Amino acid sequence: MSEASGFERKDVSARHVVLALVGLFLLVAMFFGIVALIVSGISPEEAPPPSQFGAENLRAGPRLEVNPAGDQRRAEEAIRARLQGYGWADRNTGRARIPIERAMEIIATQGWPDRDRREGGP
Repeated sequence: MSEASGFERKDVSARHVVLALVGLFLLVAMFFGIVALIVSGISPEEAPPPSQFGAENLRAGPRLEVNPAGDQRRAEEAIRARLQGYGWADRNTGRARIPIERAMEIIATQGWPDRDRREGGP
């Protein structure tokens, strides 16, 4: 091939590749040395206090459900009772919770409450 064809005839120097790899390995070794010096300089007294996600919580093991089907059934019953029953949403402000069916009946007969009328507007 001729040089006029636009292709480079010379390959990458093996010496440069080896030097780049040696430099990379030296750089990684230097970082490992710095981390080792930092870790060795920390005494147990200076270590931060264990967090709530520390090893002491891992030793207890995960909290497993003994009866997943029963737990799900109880959760669904509690949700159903809340949706189908009466109760206070916020007793201090006078907001109550009513069954969904009753709320739909009220809206069907009286319409959607107007915000201005509730807040004392015109």
